[in-house]
Amino acid sequence: MTAIARAVIAYGLAGLIAWGSHVPAQAQSTFDTAKRQLSGDWVVECLAGRDPGPESCQLYQRILTQDPNTAALVVALVWLPDQGTLQLQAALPLGVDLQVPPELRVDGAVVETFMWSRCLKAGCMVEAPLSKAAFETLEQGQGAAFMVTVPNAGPIEIPVSLGGFRNGLAIISTTAADG
Repeated sequence: MTAIARAVIAYGLAGLIAWGSHVPAQAQSTFDTAKRQLSGDWVVECLAGRDPGPESCQLYQRILTQDPNTAALVVALVWLPDQGTLQLQAALPLGVDLQVPPELRVDGAVVETFMWSRCLKAGCMVEAPLSKAAFETLEQGQGAAFMVTVPNAGPIEIPVSLGGFRNGLAIISTTAADG
């Protein structure tokens, strides 16, 4: 993965998690928000000050709780043209059972199981490339969810809309291919 791709993922998700909180101006200006594109329930953003090119854009979705300032899930994807796949980074709620790996489900079927990478103040992270089968299933699916387990409460499902996913993926993969 290139340094630009790492920057997109690191700054992108950190900015999305911090959205709604007090963040220094330099952290808020990482992505060119004037050129933000909506794709259904997904958003495409590219790094500010750079021409759109390989791995400089992300596709993300932020799932809010009943409190509009609290995210239940933030998921960001970066297209990796050299690998022909997507790099996933997701921030899931704190308080999950770290001994039970989170699952990505599409239309009720488990398509990928992940390892936890780290926990931050804003949530516990999953950072991994998606298998080709998983992202193809996402493209064709009607609905998706992350399944996590909470001690003393059991498994909970956090829904992810796939509305606009295919188009958003086409935007970031085309941008990467055009670079």
